[in-house]
Amino acid sequence: MAAKEGYWVTAKSFIDNDGAALTEVISLQGMTALHVAASSSQSEFVEKLADLMPAAALNAQDKRGCTALHYAAVGGTVDPATAMHW
Repeated sequence: MAAKEGYWVTAKSFIDNDGAALTEVISLQGMTALHVAASSSQSEFVEKLADLMPAAALNAQDKRGCTALHYAAVGGTVDPATAMHW
């Protein structure tokens, strides 16, 4: 929910308590918070999350084989993709 709505303070508290939250799967579709935020056009959230993530995690695929960049592209805006430093 935090990733979808862009609630960075809430997400950051999860990350501060458990660093694995950066890359954990949070949906039945195998999406991470980065996937969810990118698919919801939460550019500022995506940028803050991407800055904390290891570079390899930016290419994580969900169960459909999609990365966060795929979801950003489907959303029709370049802001989330730019926020991931692509």
